[in-house]
Amino acid sequence: MADAPQLKATWDHLGLSIEKALSGRSNPRNPIIARFFREAKLVEGWGSGIGRSFSLCREYGLREPVIQEIDEAIRVTIFRKDSSHVPSDEPTTLPLSDLEKDILALLQNEPMLKIREIAANLDTGESKIKHATVRLKKRGLLSRSGAKQSSYWKVNL
Repeated sequence: MADAPQLKATWDHLGLSIEKALSGRSNPRNPIIARFFREAKLVEGWGSGIGRSFSLCREYGLREPVIQEIDEAIRVTIFRKDSSHVPSDEPTTLPLSDLEKDILALLQNEPMLKIREIAANLDTGESKIKHATVRLKKRGLLSRSGAKQSSYWKVNL
């Protein structure tokens, strides 16, 4: 592999490695933009994504992700429980994440909340709430009813 020394030099120059990424270390290419995203709660933290991926895979009983250095990037491959199965809209028996449990509990008591209000109540980013509610809808545990201005959440436990 003729490119390997150049690849390692690039990673060393940026102060990055797979080991550092797994430990949560991050070196944003543009710290100003990274800080903006963090303060706007569009990201939860620097360098936490790969570690969270491993934790979520363990939590859901999935095979450990594979990490590879490719060019100037890290590729993380996350495997399905059964790679021959294509996800459907059918409810699943995978355990709920803590965030999903918190969302369902909150919406049982306050079904009129909007995404931004759920995020504020749970002190997390709106995009994370959006993704979690989509997962809960696909599993049949959550639905949205009513007209646009007066819509509400229905928790289906």
